[in-house]
Amino acid sequence: MSNDSGTGNLKILAAILALSIVGLAFYTFSYYKEKEAQTKKLLIEKQKIKADLEDMQIMYEEAKQTLSGTNDELERAKQTIADLQQQVSNMELSYAMVKKYRAEVMKLRKEKRELFTLADSLDKMNQQLITERNQASSDLASYKKKNGELTTEKDKVSKSLVEAMKLSTVALEAKGVHVKGNGKIEDVEKAKKADKIRVCFKFARNFLADAGDRTVYAIVKDPKGNLVGKTSETFSYRGEDINYSTKRNIYFENKTLDVCMFVKKNSDLPVGKYLVYIYVDGDQIGDTAFFLN
Repeated sequence: MSNDSGTGNLKILAAILALSIVGLAFYTFSYYKEKEAQTKKLLIEKQKIKADLEDMQIMYEEAKQTLSGTNDELERAKQTIADLQQQVSNMELSYAMVKKYRAEVMKLRKEKRELFTLADSLDKMNQQLITERNQASSDLASYKKKNGELTTEKDKVSKSLVEAMKLSTVALEAKGVHVKGNGKIEDVEKAKKADKIRVCFKFARNFLADAGDRTVYAIVKDPKGNLVGKTSETFSYRGEDINYSTKRNIYFENKTLDVCMFVKKNSDLPVGKYLVYIYVDGDQIGDTAFFLN
């Protein structure tokens, strides 16, 4: 009887030990998977920060060729970005560090907006445009009270106002470029030397449009009709989801705004004619073409 009791106790202890081992293995596996997921997410965030800093470094280098009187500010900004790039490359992976450097990137974006915004001294024209907008709104309110004979005229004014509120591009230009090791950008005409395509243009000032954040999309087609810099992401245009070559977030303040976008090649660029299309707010607002020899 005593032997049977001892054997039973051993079985119970063995069962408890087995369950403990299984529980510990499950906890260890879960902890490892969670840690692995966190590390992967932090690595992605780190790469995004490095990409943002790289894009800003290129834009500041480009700005040196187009903006006068701000070289000292541009050099200081470039050095700040370079320092941050070094810090980000060596930073430890943690949510606190990612949050810190994401805040630094946002601060740099704000400073870039202020530095790149072109001053506009045409106050008289601004006042005239504002007066015209207020008058157009007043006219629309008046037309609603009139009889059916003015319905057609009211629709025309409404459509004109909607069209006038859309953004438009000026001096749209695209070229093949090569980015040197020191970050300097040079224009190239030969397809084999180009590693990126630069698309630059100006947003024309428009005081009828709503000021605020915008996302600009660029589509670049090679001579064979293939998308250069093809991404898996899309945007909506006339009810269809369209893949784009690159995008950029800007802040439109109703004033003239210079914008440059860069498209990285995803394969060797063929010789021939390239087509470029620019989209914002669901509309195509510009197109151009260029050649690579």
